[in-house]
Amino acid sequence: MNLLENLYKSLSHEKIWGPDGITPLSNFKANSGGYTACCPNPAHPEKKPSFLMKEGIPAGKCQSCGYHLTWFDAAAIHSGYKDCRVKGRDFWQVFNTLSGLNGGLQIDFPPEEKEYYEHQHEIQQLKNNIPGYLHRQLLESSWAESTRAYLEQRGIPLKYLSRFPMIGFYPSIETIEQYLLSEGFSPEIIQESNVLQKCFQNCCLIFTYKDEIRNTLGFKGRKPSIKVKEIKYQKGFKGEIKDRAIMGLECCNRALEDGERVVCLEGEFDWLTAQVASLKQYDKTGEFICFGGSDVKSAKLETLKRAGARVLYLSFDHDQAGKKATKEAIKLAEQLALCPFIVNLPAGVDPDDFIKSQGLDAYKNCVKNASIAGEWLKQEFFHKYHTLNKENIEKAKIDLIEEAKNHKGFILDSFLESTAKELKIDQELIRQRIEQRYQELNKKQETKPLKNYIPTIPALEDFMIPTGWIVNLNGLTKLSLNKDGLKETLVATAPFYASSRSINLDSAQEKLELTYLRDESWKTIYEERATLLDHRKVVQLAGKGFPVNSLNCKEIVNFINNFEAINDKILPKKTTISGFGWKKGKGSPFFVMPEKAYGTDLSIVFEPESPGDERLARALRKEGNIDNWLRGIRRCIDYPRVMFHIYASLTSPLLEIIDAPNFIIDNWGLTSIGKTTVLEIAASVWGLPIKELGGIIIAWDATKVSIERLACLFNFLPILLDDSQTANEKIIAMILYMLANGVGRFRGALKGIQKTSNWRTVAFSTGERKLSEVTEYEGAQARIIELYGSPFNTENKSELIYKIKEDIHANYGLAGPIFIEELLNKGYHESNKVLREEYRQATSELAKLGKNNVSDRMAQYFASIQVAGRIAEEVFHFGGESQKIVRKMFEYTCGENKERGDYPQRALEHIISWVQGNQNSFDKQDQLATVERGEIFGVIREGEYIGIFPHKFKEIIKRSEFDSSSIIKAFKEKNWIQATKGKHTYQIGFRSKVVRMIKLQWDMIKDLWY
Repeated sequence: MNLLENLYKSLSHEKIWGPDGITPLSNFKANSGGYTACCPNPAHPEKKPSFLMKEGIPAGKCQSCGYHLTWFDAAAIHSGYKDCRVKGRDFWQVFNTLSGLNGGLQIDFPPEEKEYYEHQHEIQQLKNNIPGYLHRQLLESSWAESTRAYLEQRGIPLKYLSRFPMIGFYPSIETIEQYLLSEGFSPEIIQESNVLQKCFQNCCLIFTYKDEIRNTLGFKGRKPSIKVKEIKYQKGFKGEIKDRAIMGLECCNRALEDGERVVCLEGEFDWLTAQVASLKQYDKTGEFICFGGSDVKSAKLETLKRAGARVLYLSFDHDQAGKKATKEAIKLAEQLALCPFIVNLPAGVDPDDFIKSQGLDAYKNCVKNASIAGEWLKQEFFHKYHTLNKENIEKAKIDLIEEAKNHKGFILDSFLESTAKELKIDQELIRQRIEQRYQELNKKQETKPLKNYIPTIPALEDFMIPTGWIVNLNGLTKLSLNKDGLKETLVATAPFYASSRSINLDSAQEKLELTYLRDESWKTIYEERATLLDHRKVVQLAGKGFPVNSLNCKEIVNFINNFEAINDKILPKKTTISGFGWKKGKGSPFFVMPEKAYGTDLSIVFEPESPGDERLARALRKEGNIDNWLRGIRRCIDYPRVMFHIYASLTSPLLEIIDAPNFIIDNWGLTSIGKTTVLEIAASVWGLPIKELGGIIIAWDATKVSIERLACLFNFLPILLDDSQTANEKIIAMILYMLANGVGRFRGALKGIQKTSNWRTVAFSTGERKLSEVTEYEGAQARIIELYGSPFNTENKSELIYKIKEDIHANYGLAGPIFIEELLNKGYHESNKVLREEYRQATSELAKLGKNNVSDRMAQYFASIQVAGRIAEEVFHFGGESQKIVRKMFEYTCGENKERGDYPQRALEHIISWVQGNQNSFDKQDQLATVERGEIFGVIREGEYIGIFPHKFKEIIKRSEFDSSSIIKAFKEKNWIQATKGKHTYQIGFRSKVVRMIKLQWDMIKDLWY
């Protein structure tokens, strides 16, 4: 886990187990390469130091009993978790214990990110737990009989199986799942861990691969069959994780302590055969580890180095794949300062066959006499030539140049020394020849201007072609040197070059612009630099006509990298954004709109992430003139609610400056009352207000992800959503919560988590029903300013709306940029003290007009609108009194919602009021309901209870502002209703029958009844 790995860098064995550590160990002493101490295993009370702690490895292991303990586990034991089983939020208690050892690491993660790390830790615990269970299954399960027989056939006796905890038997998915559930792991964690694998049910033999601190990285399955070799890998055990995984490290710790050396074997049965032979002869395991195949990566060797290995004896199979793996391992070992030796076995004989036929002593003798890397490279080099005649010697001298490029230092020296003897020439002469060939290559491949080859190419005059390449109308050609001189190899069938580079202010990601010839015209594409420099990803550009394919992709990447490097100083650089609003570069903050960046001289280009982003950017445009727009707005002076919306639309850019929270304005009520018109007026401040023409008003009938992307795009701009009744209520609830909090969803990535989106906004909504009815989140409800009915209180509503629309549909997107320029001219973006003090005072004054804590919170939203309104009136001279308008709206809104904070109490009052108004429809003690037509609603027993039929109760609640399920739940929690266990109703006598009703307790309602 990256989080723990970063923390471990600042810790040491002394801070964990030293005399002043959190869990001091007896006889803690330094030795070469680490420390030793008495074993901390309670079941191993030996006083002789046997617990080995290697430098650089955050764990230790007892060389006597095998007890293994990581720093995290030690801190867990210190914190009271005796079995080291730390789950959920307990992870942070242990983490903070470790963090405190280095002065404390500031952890300020949001809850979702903390939960992610908790999950990752628990998944790793599960993976570390499962190998022991699989191993016990191999030893004990009757289902594993055939697998044990198979191991016997392969020369692995049953009596030694207990010595190999990394091999096991996979019984069935159901059995594994039941075991993990019994161990306390949740179904969610079990599914995420990918240990429930159908493919393993047919590949019963399991090999466990780990890292240097014995964290399980993944599992490899093998069908227990002599005739068929069938291999399966656990889902997710691939790529970087598989590249660093090793099998068998825990069996050779003693060897690493004594000699810092390991013998690297290719296959699992090579390894098992060697270890069984060691057990038979010495009753202990040897210095053998298993790579699990011939695909050698740098990460695997890094794991060995962290485990303490310094000398590698490479003993791979004697086939082409094995030889290729040996060459790669030599090169990588050289880069990591490891010393490689190569074990020489008879041609065509693999290690397991050799040990079985010749014995372990003979194999160890081969290890003892292993070749140095240079000598082995020499043997492989000359293996290509049957005889060293005059012609082959000259050819070998040329080939020697290419081979020598792959090595350096001692390996290069030993390779040249042994090769020189065979070629019967002086070693220095070979070095001079290599240097001469390099000089010839560089001389014939001088850098030349790109336009020398293609005069009509739309490139800068100073663009140069890197050494070793030719770009002309025939395409891209690579130059290389062989025995016959300079060789030209066609790489791509069309010319191309990197024409510019950009960096995105929002993501910090770089992109390159490639210009290429297609159908006799020059085309350009912008792609992530990470994509263009990855040969596996760059192939996807073939779909756009770029001259790349699966065969030339590596050379394409090589050329792009070389071209960018040589032209880096003159390559045009652009600054891009993928969202609008306030940005901060090297200087003061500035504000970005699609057509211009206000407050900076930077040339900034909008870089849409999707066609939808591009469409919305086009809607944020200017049209007409400001005077005509003002004419339409001044028609609204007599309507406070409309002016309130105009001020609120201008509030979004202020939220950052005055540090005010996000909020939502909800216009709800019946159709044809002007709700959409007031939304269009607010929209016209910033762009096209007509939804049907692709304006900035968005339909509520959208996905949560699309609204999240809209919030990122319109950061510091208003979000306008129309017709909430067309959307799914669950989606609305999630969107409200998301918009109000200003934080997007946390999502995983290949490493850790993706960058989380944040925004500040004022959201506007219209609908026929209150938004607060669809969300149970009181935090989201308290962020909603609810406005019911028509904003236009006039008899000539239709005529007024027509005239307003006539002006704002032809003139829009002008006021917002002017407002931004005013903020910049006044310097509010750099010095915000004045505005923040104005906001604070307005909040305090408005809060005094409120009735409760919710009103205090609402005061913040109205105060921010009041500040925006004051500035707007100074700039545009609408003619309104912004302070009076905002105060009037606050008194209206918070007066209507004075009891808003006690949601269940208001619901109870509403129900009792309804019952009292409909008493004729209820049976009473002394008389039955007196309705001639219609239905009976329930029973009233004054002094005892009121019973209401469930369907009627829900109907009344549904017609109000409340949610029936949350109200019933709240009533049960407060004991306001009597209910049968597991239900929300109770059996009540009704006209010689017993029926179920919602039974309201009289003691809870008597004060409301009388």
